[in-house]
Amino acid sequence: MNFYLSSVLTTGTFMSGKVWVGRTSMLVGRAGESASHGLTEHLQSLGFETDRLKTGTPARVHSRTVDYSVLEPQHGDEVHWFSFDPTYHIERDQMCCYFTRTTQMTHQLIKDNLHETLTYGGWVEAEGPRYCPSIEDKGCSNIKLLL
Repeated sequence: MNFYLSSVLTTGTFMSGKVWVGRTSMLVGRAGESASHGLTEHLQSLGFETDRLKTGTPARVHSRTVDYSVLEPQHGDEVHWFSFDPTYHIERDQMCCYFTRTTQMTHQLIKDNLHETLTYGGWVEAEGPRYCPSIEDKGCSNIKLLL
């Protein structure tokens, strides 16, 4: 009888983490924290297969530049704690998300500038599902149909 042992190391954003700002790439971790460099390469040298998924997090907009009065609020769900230990239950207000819609002018602007994006410009190859798809990925097929 043969037994095989497998494991999955889920490293988050820190193993050889990279962020793109426009056409500039920087090695970083989450929210400005340091990335772990060398661990990926060491695991590969030992014969482990490694891979990464591209998150494609959309650009951030400063909250002071948004007119929230014209947006539709999207309140979060009620919090259900995963831990039974009450010391982990930190009560805090949830931030509200807001729903908005694009226009034909927005679609045209995106279509005219697809060559400036990481994936469509050819700087990064997307692999696997994306947690935070960029607007060009969410609406690219619709953009082609609408224009």
